Amino acid sequence: MFHFEDAMYRLATFWLKTWLEPNWQAGTFLFSQGSDPCVGMDDEPTVIHTNLPTLAPANWLDFRAYMSDLARQGRQDELWSIWSRVAEITHLPAPSPSITDFDFLGSKVPVRRIVCTQAGCDRCGRARGGYQFPFLGPWSKSAAIVEEPELGPAVAFAAYDRCREVLAEDRLWDASSGLELQDMLTATFARVLYQAEINDLHGAAHPSVDDVFRAWRTWQQGQRAWRDPLLLPEPTPNQARANEVHRAHRSMLLWLRWAADPAGRSMPAVCVDCGGSGDFVHQILQSAMCRDCLQARVAMASRPLSDSGSGSESD
Repeated sequence: MFHFEDAMYRLATFWLKTWLEPNWQAGTFLFSQGSDPCVGMDDEPTVIHTNLPTLAPANWLDFRAYMSDLARQGRQDELWSIWSRVAEITHLPAPSPSITDFDFLGSKVPVRRIVCTQAGCDRCGRARGGYQFPFLGPWSKSAAIVEEPELGPAVAFAAYDRCREVLAEDRLWDASSGLELQDMLTATFARVLYQAEINDLHGAAHPSVDDVFRAWRTWQQGQRAWRDPLLLPEPTPNQARANEVHRAHRSMLLWLRWAADPAGRSMPAVCVDCGGSGDFVHQILQSAMCRDCLQARVAMASRPLSDSGSGSESD
């Protein structure tokens, strides 16, 4: 039995009981209205995702303060309604544990994380890390949207410091990308991310958040909305060994099938060469591998150096 740290305990309790578990038990791969514990609440706050440039750190700090105020005021329906519709967009490498949280009755509740899928992202490409928070709501100042990004961050932050107005409802909708969190993250894959967070928390020898994020980012191929791995034929191991997108596809399928029906099984590690189930560990690479890929690596390493020349006979 896991001994959760307080922050993860509160996250797990709410997340599993009110949001993930109903979908998981039903075997659905998509969000449903019944999965949101706050659907139908009176005066549900407007929360939108935007593609416009925003001051992520400042917007995040205002969000954090707003959520903590809701908790102190006992407005838990509004708090969880907002929580269920936002996420941190994480650049690679993913830190562990999550760095974004807010205070809830004396505990720190993490905000869910999804990976940055932007093609050619400099932060992910250079392993600079960091995060985005492109969600706007009743906590957001009007200056959270950077109207003239070409003027640089100093000008934007100065305008933000002077700003005292929150974004009006019509301005929120004007800024909306049209995407919601459920368009980017399915309930079943959220189960995968949840287990990866637990793996990181306990140092388990199973996929980390960073492992899952790297496969997910590769699979999305720059697409922000969820790209369903179940809609395309599963690549063969040989195809996956030669192509990183095929390899990520196999990993995503493996995790999704596990999350839909875990049946008491641990979340599977994936083979670094073919993306299939990695039941063995390469002692030098310290990476999970399937039997076939491990045997191929061992056979390659044991071949005489003379066999690696262009004139060597084929096996």
